[in-house]
Amino acid sequence: MRLLPLLSFALLACDSASGDTSGGADTADSATSGDTSDTSETGETGETGETGDTGAEGPADLGFQLEGGWEGSTLTLTWVDPSSLGTESLNFGGVLLSEDVSQAETLIHAGRPPESDLQELNPEETPGMLMALYVPALHLDVDGDGLPQNGESFMAVGMTWAVYVTGVIPAEFTQLGVVDGWNAVVIAKEGDPQFADAMTIPLPVNLAPNLELTAGGDLGFDPDGARLMVISGQAFTGESPVGPLVDQALTDPWEVALSGPPAADRFYLIQNMGIMGALEVPLSYDDANHSGAFEEASDSLLFAACSDAVPVGFLWLPPPSDLYSAFGIARMGVGSGWMAVQLAEGGSIVPPSLLTELVMDQTCGLGG
Repeated sequence: MRLLPLLSFALLACDSASGDTSGGADTADSATSGDTSDTSETGETGETGETGDTGAEGPADLGFQLEGGWEGSTLTLTWVDPSSLGTESLNFGGVLLSEDVSQAETLIHAGRPPESDLQELNPEETPGMLMALYVPALHLDVDGDGLPQNGESFMAVGMTWAVYVTGVIPAEFTQLGVVDGWNAVVIAKEGDPQFADAMTIPLPVNLAPNLELTAGGDLGFDPDGARLMVISGQAFTGESPVGPLVDQALTDPWEVALSGPPAADRFYLIQNMGIMGALEVPLSYDDANHSGAFEEASDSLLFAACSDAVPVGFLWLPPPSDLYSAFGIARMGVGSGWMAVQLAEGGSIVPPSLLTELVMDQTCGLGG
């Protein structure tokens, strides 16, 4: 069916865009990562520009189901450049509309998009059928201009896109419920994209920072004379070290609590993840001279903390401030703020339910 090769372009683009979010840290000069500061070719996100007949008047034709801490955020629909679908990175163009949200069920009259947004995605297979794709997002509109710019944080990026379809619509599309006007399409991680109800588009808050993390577990050794410290991953990269985030007496069971964002000097480029963040590693050590602080000359490291026999670290990711990074992070299901991650290639995020079941004993050495 022609539906699958057409919309699978979007799925392939999602997979490639979510593989590396390092380009999203600074998109001011990156044309391939959805540049939002100067997009004369793909649309200016600093202005809403041509918006067709969108506006507050008229019946609602899009509905969004907000979930989580969405209060105080602004909803935007941003055009996805179809020429970037299926390439290494998505390009985002102009903002079609911006709406301050005041309730969990948000209804919007979007109207018809500007003609420049409507394009034939597959002229050979579906000649005459025009589509315009838009990714929904929530951001904290600090300056009140309705647009996600100037470092404003994204709180959510939807995995169900708003799609306007018009022109010559083949019967196999109409049989699937596609109408001339607004539709929705689910961009799934696996399988083919599927059309959905445009009046019930889910938009969970998937990027709000997790401000607190508590982890711990039982010890497999006598903690007498030992301490627990949480040190920056910079200590293992050769960069100038910073002091420990935590240094406390070790107990059985042990527990460490982190709250709020770390200081700026704890952020660095985490090479194996390709992201800027603060990675903190919990380690136990023998405080041989009872100084209450780790001293390399006299003290010795003991054990790391493990989940499934893999050492873990505590990672802080700042909320993304550009749509490219926000989409990639949301696509991976990572979120922002504090999280526990396995320190191994292909390591996964430790589920919150297992954070108090970490193992710290002789089976968890610094080498894994």
